[in-house]
Amino acid sequence: MPLLQPALGHAEMGQAVIQKTINSSKKLDRMVEFTSIRAHETNKGCRQLIADHVRWCGTVTNDHSQPCVHGDLTQIMPSNSFDPESGFEAKAAQINQAKLRTTQYCFTHDHQCPIFGKRAREVDLDVSGLPCPDFSRAGVERGKEGPTAMLFCSHAKFHAAWQTPMLIIENAPDLDLGMITYLYSKHYRIRCLRVMPAHQGHAGVARERVYLILTLKKSVVEIANPENMYKKVSDFIMSWVCTEPKDYMVSTTAEYYREASKTARTRGMPLRPVSNTDLKVYSPIRRQRFQEDALDSPYSMRYLLNQREKAAIAFTSQLYKRRRSRDAAADPNLFLNLSDNPGRRLSWSGSWGCLPTFRTNSTRFYNFTREQWMTPRDRLCALGFPVTPNTWHAMGVPMLPVQDENRASSIGGNSFHFSSATIAQLVALAYYRTQMSC
Repeated sequence: MPLLQPALGHAEMGQAVIQKTINSSKKLDRMVEFTSIRAHETNKGCRQLIADHVRWCGTVTNDHSQPCVHGDLTQIMPSNSFDPESGFEAKAAQINQAKLRTTQYCFTHDHQCPIFGKRAREVDLDVSGLPCPDFSRAGVERGKEGPTAMLFCSHAKFHAAWQTPMLIIENAPDLDLGMITYLYSKHYRIRCLRVMPAHQGHAGVARERVYLILTLKKSVVEIANPENMYKKVSDFIMSWVCTEPKDYMVSTTAEYYREASKTARTRGMPLRPVSNTDLKVYSPIRRQRFQEDALDSPYSMRYLLNQREKAAIAFTSQLYKRRRSRDAAADPNLFLNLSDNPGRRLSWSGSWGCLPTFRTNSTRFYNFTREQWMTPRDRLCALGFPVTPNTWHAMGVPMLPVQDENRASSIGGNSFHFSSATIAQLVALAYYRTQMSC
């Protein structure tokens, strides 16, 4: 199945897991195959992550071809095709009437690659996480009159021109569905999945999203209601799995010590050693024992906190004591995002019992009981990525690299929840078919 790839390639990684799982099961009389053709991404660092994640997918599916990676989606039209300062409906009309380029610069191949015309490859599926700040409660909340609306308009024009059979759009729960109907309903039927990580067993983390399934009216038939099917799948998973925030502290003492070392070096502070623990590289047998014992003796990072962070912890501890009548340190599921000032923006697990949404600056999610903050591995584990032996063995895929802090922050901040994206795609793909196959 040829497809357009979403930013960072998270959905394509989910497709790799779907492909591997279905083909290994041998339940179908044919092999499932996804081929990524092109993506649009303006951020240079994210373009590198796309390339890295495509290579990871290749280790799962044996397809190592890199897709075309283009820049701004609005550049599918000539410059000055629309006035970015216009109101939504005026801007949508201008974009709808604009001519389309046949090529766009590709960062993978370093030249103009075709996006329309005879040389461009047709696409069966597009999965996109279009920008959500204008619709997010934590963003600017300008709605369809905000600057990101022109990307939705461009996305709609692109696929109306291509007549792409299926689109999946991931966005904030307050996405303006009226805007979506206005832009897409002429060509597409629209279904809306309200998705939470808890539906995939990840009750310990909050990341509520909507996944819109858009299917081309003239060629795609719905064989079952995907909203009902998604609920059945979610109910089954939730009957077996229900995480807590503390479950995501999966790193070894060596990794927490590494986190402490980076902070100590940055802040010019002496690093306290780990008591009774030799952090040298051991033989495989001794290393396994070290990892098994790591969670029994947490390495406290409290001494590395600066005055602002200590004040944030004190403020939050007092608030928790007033609300729960017990000490914050007694709750192993209590986490606080030390990147924020809790007096102005309280980002913690104390309200709903789950980790709040990660952002790109969420580098210190502090646990009051363990006196540690989450490592890159911990945060990506909370987002459902295969970063522990149990998860990558269960998925039948290789581990996703997690050691680089900047890389992990880019992946974790405002990204798809891996399990949610995978299940939403599986449901969308399972309950539609083209008219030709009816």
